This record gives sequence, C-alpha cells and structure tokens, in this order.
Amino acid sequence: MKKFFAICMMLFAVFATSFLGACGGKEGQLQPFTKVVIMSGQSNMVGFSRVDRLTEQNIGAQRLTKLSQPIENVKILTENMQEFQPVRLGVGAYYDISFGPEIGLAEVLSQKYPNEDVYIIKFAVGGTSLFQDWKSPSMVDEGENVSYCYHLLTQFIKAGLEKIESLNPKIVGFCWMQGEADAENFDAAWDYCDNLSKFVGDLRRLLDEKSVGGKMNFVDAKIGNHWQHQDIVNRQKERFAATSKHNHLLDTLLPNLVKEGVDGLIANEEPSATIFPIDPLHYDATSMLKLGNMFGQQIFNAQ
Repeated sequence: MKKFFAICMMLFAVFATSFLGACGGKEGQLQPFTKVVIMSGQSNMVGFSRVDRLTEQNIGAQRLTKLSQPIENVKILTENMQEFQPVRLGVGAYYDISFGPEIGLAEVLSQKYPNEDVYIIKFAVGGTSLFQDWKSPSMVDEGENVSYCYHLLTQFIKAGLEKIESLNPKIVGFCWMQGEADAENFDAAWDYCDNLSKFVGDLRRLLDEKSVGGKMNFVDAKIGNHWQHQDIVNRQKERFAATSKHNHLLDTLLPNLVKEGVDGLIANEEPSATIFPIDPLHYDATSMLKLGNMFGQQIFNAQ
C-alpha cells in the first residue's frame, strides 16, 4: 500500500510540474499562448533616435555587438513590412539610420523569455494628438467618424493578430508613447485624462478578449520637459494610471535614468538623423534604448 501511495504521489508531482510549466507566466517557462506587444503613439514611438549614436563608449562593446544583430526571438510588424521580422536597429522614422523603443523592449523580452518567440505590432504616427488624431468611438459626437489614426491602428492590430492566429496570440501589453502634441494646447492637455480614458476603454472593448487574463495591460510613459504644458499632461497621465491596476505609467523624469546627476530621459545632446542640428523633440539614442527597456520590464512585471 505504501509503495502504491508513493507511485501516486510521484505521478502527481510530474503532472503538477508539467501543468505549472505550461501555465506559468515568468522567466523561462513555457506558455500555451504566444505573447504579443502593441506599440503606438507619436514620434518618440516611431523612433527618430540615431543608430550611429549607440557606441562602445556609451553602452559598451559587448552590448553594442549584440544589439547590432537582429534579435531573432522577438519579431516586429510595422506598416512598412509585409510580414513579421526579427527586431533590429533601423526600424524607425528613417530606415537604417534611426530606431525607436522596440530595440530596448526586445532586448529585455529576449532576456526574460529566451525560449519563446514574442511578437510586436507597432503603429505610430509622428506629430499626432490624442484629442484630434486618435479619436476613438467614445470621443466623437454622434454621426462623426473616428479619427484616421485610430481606425488604422485597430485595423493594423487586427491584421497583425490574424497573421499569427495559429500561434494563439495573446496581448501582454499595449505600450503608448504620446502626449507631446497635446501638451502644446492647454485645453487638450487639461482634457488628456478624460480622452485617454475613452481611448483606452474603446481599445479594451476590442482587445480584452485577445489579452492575457481577459484584460489589456496599458503601459504609458511621461513626456519630457520640452513641451509647454507637459506638467499638465503628465499629471493627467498619473490620474489615469491610478484608475486601474491594469494601467501602468513609466516615470521617465526620474533622476539618473541614463546620466548621473541628470533628471529623466535626455533629448538635447544629439542632432537629428538628417541634416538638422540638436533635436530637442526626440530622445537621444541611449535614452531611447532606456525607454524601451522600461517598457519591456513593466510588461514582464505585469504578468
């Protein structure tokens, strides 16, 4: 009888280990679904940071060598691609010479989930405002159409998920880097929380059933100090983040994020990727890399 009991306990342990391995959500564990990250917003999500400003001096030789190669197990789809491709430097506003937060995000996710493929669907449009260009159904008056960016975003997400439908895709996070354009308009800045609540609510009505746990995690980020009403927009972002445990806000204004003795991500030390001088509108390369790292870490923490 004791021998039979021992055999039963052994079989139960094997079953439990296999079940937990299949259903767990942390590092190195297998998943019964494929992780998907959505990236959207305006120009700092599009990516204007210069590839050639990532150097051995500022990120180290080993890290630069690694990031200079495609990150094979994290794949991205943008409106310029027909199919998902491994994340690489050069998927920004100016192909091959600029990049966005997808690099830092992929760097983290490839480390956290080394034995899984992770998919990114990215749709962002520079210079766009939430109050005008990303109007969702709850933001428009009766008989009015949603804004073109919102329409394109939702259609692009749908098409991207359909491309990998056989892999049982589940959204683990929606990353949003936006608000700079709204910070140039007092009324838009003041209404940012209300507009963001409607925007995210409409997205969740569309995407919750495709999200892990049936609720989409929304990961936002504070905007920088260059913008006229940035304090108002960032306070509105804080207000929205506090309304749900599924809302997350990255504090990109913390001290020493990328440079000792300097507050926040930096956007005032490098020229643009084209002919212009110092570009104060878009994050410098190391700050863009850090922004992506922060997105990736928050997505992992939220699981």
